[in-house]
Amino acid sequence: MDANLIITLSYLSKNDSAFKHLTDEEILKYVIIFYSHQFIYDPYKKTFYNPIINFGYPSRAVVKQTTSHWESEINILIQRTTRNFSIDEVKDKIYSNHKFHFAVYKYIRLGKWAGILIGVIVAYFYNLYLGAFLGLTLIYLDYNFYNKYNVFLGKYQSSFLTATNWKQNSSSYILFTLVLFILSQTFLYGYCHNIFIVIICFFTIPLFLELYIFKSLSAAYWATEGFNFLEDSIRENKYRHT
Repeated sequence: MDANLIITLSYLSKNDSAFKHLTDEEILKYVIIFYSHQFIYDPYKKTFYNPIINFGYPSRAVVKQTTSHWESEINILIQRTTRNFSIDEVKDKIYSNHKFHFAVYKYIRLGKWAGILIGVIVAYFYNLYLGAFLGLTLIYLDYNFYNKYNVFLGKYQSSFLTATNWKQNSSSYILFTLVLFILSQTFLYGYCHNIFIVIICFFTIPLFLELYIFKSLSAAYWATEGFNFLEDSIRENKYRHT
């Protein structure tokens, strides 16, 4: 069996709840149909996406229809598509997207230094509680981004890809980021004395951070494994028709 199909099968059977009730043989039938038409599975967006026609299907929608339905549906879609991107255009778009997210990643990882600087300045010149909240939040974003990035990378792809330092100290990162976040929210309450603002920040800050981490991981996936799968799919499709 094609290694790309095996890897995609493992992503779906391990982490995509939409396919949990299916056997590996049933999942594989879906994978083969989509893969043969250059629809590559993105484990972070849980979508079968074809960047050549810039169209995708969420996995929860895929599993609701039979494989024969999708064979017909995809063929009709491709025939009706009026704008196909070349492989070079797709490559440029994918790598530009990854380059942007990698730049953002590097800025976020400066959070601990920005947190110390901004926290001290605001605490000294304006308000101790606000300075502590801002400083601790920036440090939290830095360390939790690194922590969650590796957590999700190991969960949705492979622990082999995670950072060695994180593997050795994963429990410490989890505990440290939790303490940072609790302290930051405590200082926020000390500044505003409004429990509703604290509750909103308590839920929205981690949520938005995780949403962005998934976007960043998706961009990294397409710049490596996803694009390689796409090229292999195109090559195999040409081989079958020669």
